[in-house]
Amino acid sequence: MILLHTLRTELLVGLFLGLSAMSCATAFAETAKRFGAYEVHYSAFHSVDIAADAARAHQLQRAPNIGMLNIAVLQHHTDGTATPVPATITIESTNLVGQIKNLEAKSIEEPGAQYYIASFRFANEETFRFHLTVSPDNAPDQHTEIHFTHTFYQTEP
Repeated sequence: MILLHTLRTELLVGLFLGLSAMSCATAFAETAKRFGAYEVHYSAFHSVDIAADAARAHQLQRAPNIGMLNIAVLQHHTDGTATPVPATITIESTNLVGQIKNLEAKSIEEPGAQYYIASFRFANEETFRFHLTVSPDNAPDQHTEIHFTHTFYQTEP
């Protein structure tokens, strides 16, 4: 259990790719969903929470009106370890007036980590309903759907 907790902590650090240097950790709403031997970690956050140099390194845009989703898929093994795996991810976002937008997730690989970042524009206090469909590439017959809601607030530049 300690190994898994340590791996999860290391993965989360990798997930935000050093993107961290966050001013406020509570700005992230990170959640996980387990299905079979797989686990999906997902979070919604404001792009300005990413360190400028990390955003440049991964060609991610930071702005007061850009939100991001971070998604990672882990495969759990019988020895208690978990490893990141590539996945096919579809993302649909709907705002409260019913406008639907399909988001494209950019794959980012680093030593010991693989995750996906999707970015989108938002208006101040705009709430989105997200619908994710996640299928590990090494087990395309296994998939899960995730639904969650997040409200984004613009920050001062």
